Amino acid sequence: MGLNTRWKFQRKLMYVFILLVWHLSSTHSAGYFPKLVDLAVLKPITSTSTCGETSSKYCQSLSRATSLQTCVEKTCKFDCCTNCGSARPVPIDLAQSSNKVRVTQDGDPRNGSIVRSFRFQGDSYIQPLRMPTINYVDPGFTISVWIKQKQGNKGTIISKDESIAPNFANVLQLVIQDYNLKFYYRPATGNASVASYTLLQSQSEKLQPDEWHLITVAVINKGLSYYIDGSGVRIGQKYGGDAEWQYEGLMQDILIYNKALTNREAIEAFTGVLPSVYVASHCRCPPTHPKINVAEPAKCLKNVEGDLDTVSRLKDTAHPIEFATDGDTLSFWLSEITQNATIDINLSYTGLQVFYVVLTFYGPVPGALKIQRSLDNGHTFQPWQYFAEDCKTSFNLDNNGPLNWPDSVNCVQYVKPLLSSSGVLTFQTEYPPPSGSNIPVRPFNQDCSNLYCSTRLLQFLKATHVKFDFYNHTLVQNPRHRYFGLQRILVTGR
Repeated sequence: MGLNTRWKFQRKLMYVFILLVWHLSSTHSAGYFPKLVDLAVLKPITSTSTCGETSSKYCQSLSRATSLQTCVEKTCKFDCCTNCGSARPVPIDLAQSSNKVRVTQDGDPRNGSIVRSFRFQGDSYIQPLRMPTINYVDPGFTISVWIKQKQGNKGTIISKDESIAPNFANVLQLVIQDYNLKFYYRPATGNASVASYTLLQSQSEKLQPDEWHLITVAVINKGLSYYIDGSGVRIGQKYGGDAEWQYEGLMQDILIYNKALTNREAIEAFTGVLPSVYVASHCRCPPTHPKINVAEPAKCLKNVEGDLDTVSRLKDTAHPIEFATDGDTLSFWLSEITQNATIDINLSYTGLQVFYVVLTFYGPVPGALKIQRSLDNGHTFQPWQYFAEDCKTSFNLDNNGPLNWPDSVNCVQYVKPLLSSSGVLTFQTEYPPPSGSNIPVRPFNQDCSNLYCSTRLLQFLKATHVKFDFYNHTLVQNPRHRYFGLQRILVTGR
């Protein structure tokens, strides 16, 4: 999407948002409605048709009408980003092939294991005989080890020296005491430093001496992430020098990865399960950006407070249905080349009241649209609103037909001219249509002047699921324009 197109789309969304905020603030001040929220964002959503299972071609849609008269060919293919992948990282067990000097394997097993742990005391150490090839800059590396450290001990977990004479310079050294970490590291470029990571009081209070914990340290270039039992440690950082100390206590599963683990992978190393996220959960973050962006879960952030640089977990050829409800206004869902498609959103709660349904399209609006709602968690559905280029042809209903009762359902005819892309359809369940519109006003009820005295209208607002049925196409000429696309689904309610 070009910069001009993005700006126009964002400006259109901002206009819709301002109208919603104006309505919400005015009704709230009148005492009718509490604060409303988007009920669809990050909720379970399915579609009967989504492109990308196999590679396919489609014609790009832009806000310029001429974009429908020609075909700028694009590819739809669902894939994780090049540096993301979906496979679980495989570590090397450093103790499996090693020389063990004054180390005995007679300690208690860690939680969830029956294998005896290694006991370190006095002048004891393990010398691994096999180390993976590591690119320290990208994708980095990760050290992961279960420890049960002797109380008060300040000890070296791992130390690596260069094998180049005469200096045999120290490359990295990990020292820990009471789960506070000192990490000496000399990257391939730049000066050596020691980073000190001190736990917050709220974190240290949860960690008792003489108990097992999984320590994970991920390093990429000069960035370091520290995890205890899969949870990231919020830290204070300083620099200084340090020496070498003898570790005393137990260790088990002394692992090294030839990549920096991401935040979810650190949890996976602890629990064995990769935490689920919205949109393509199997696609992992790249090592450079290890943290899921909560606001836009298809994207990843660096583990640096305030750093807003993001990368997508998906290639830009992917257009899954979750892109319609993921909170990212620049992503979009695409169907296959088809004449019909259905989308179902599970609002995840019962008894919700919906006041607005707003659809922002990628490409032209469909020839006809039926919105349905469920009151029984998706078991049955009933019509809620119809839209069409011609209601008589599509649904055998009058264009902008009457609303005789608070829960009547009619068909709204599209306002022309239709847009080639970024068109917005709004279904207002109870608020009056714009002044001068041909759309009839929905009545409250006889002898009723507001929402809360209209039992039928209050019931009409309720939904547990919302379903959208798309039929046929408008404006398109090229067969590869015959898809359905959505930039955003907004279901506003409480």
